Amino acid sequence: GVVINKPNGPDVYGGVKIDYTGDDVTPENFLKVLTGDSSTGKKVLKSGPNDNVFVYFTDHGAPGLIAFPNTVLHTKDLTAALITMRTKRMYKELVFYLEACESGSMFENGRLPLNSSMYGLSAANDHESSYACYLDEHLNTYLGDCFSIAWMEDSDKNNIEQETIASQFQAVKQRTTESHVLQFGDLSIANEVVGNFQGPKEAQRSPRYDARQWATEKNALPQEQVDLVLLLNQYRAAKSSAQAEAVLKEVKYYLAISDKLTQAFERIASLTMGGAASNTLLNRVSTKNGGAPLDTDCYQPVVDTFHNRCMALNSNSPAL
Repeated sequence: GVVINKPNGPDVYGGVKIDYTGDDVTPENFLKVLTGDSSTGKKVLKSGPNDNVFVYFTDHGAPGLIAFPNTVLHTKDLTAALITMRTKRMYKELVFYLEACESGSMFENGRLPLNSSMYGLSAANDHESSYACYLDEHLNTYLGDCFSIAWMEDSDKNNIEQETIASQFQAVKQRTTESHVLQFGDLSIANEVVGNFQGPKEAQRSPRYDARQWATEKNALPQEQVDLVLLLNQYRAAKSSAQAEAVLKEVKYYLAISDKLTQAFERIASLTMGGAASNTLLNRVSTKNGGAPLDTDCYQPVVDTFHNRCMALNSNSPAL
């Protein structure tokens, strides 16, 4: 029941009302919220043609998808929901900040059309990890991620009723050194002030942040490595041989799963493409130079089948 989002920071969770929790946090409900579909029985957007809409999403990701607690959302479905919002005239302008590995793949290739009055900001490009930041060694957890920390602390530090989105983009891009922050869609929106979307300055309740706390270069870590590193930290901090053995068992299990995944992908590639072609494909993916999948109609059912029949992607970062 306590959420801390900076070193030695206060609890930012107290008094917050969460509309969707646990099993209600699904791609289907997220898209219904965006498109104003009240069949969820809970709060959804009721915006109109004179409203500005700000969306911020954070979770794990992979090329062409973002993760939810129990499943994943594909770029094709997100794009369809954004088009529905446009068709229903649910916004004057829409700004979407997206934190996830390979998050640029959700917006690229015209998925946010230049004339759509939509602007997107991604934490990473279409083939790189986003990075966790603010390692709390006492709690043995990362308190945030580099992109999100950068834009939130920028909003806290500056007068967002005067600072433009373009200025915030440049500040976040400069501060997020481990991945490439990118902007998409209608770039003219970037000339507007941040407060037009994130709310008036007096509505902000969190304290201003001290920029001296920023220490990403020392502790920043690719998201897919976080689970293993935290386990290794637990092992080093073990106070007894029994504790160390218990953690070591988890480490071995994690590594075994990673090995099985490698073998599974090699077999799938070999069965579908043949030896030489599969080696070329796997080498391209392993060096993260593959980019976003081009054939989403093929890619989406393959991903969903793997998720449902082989291994849940949302709870296994190596699989993502």
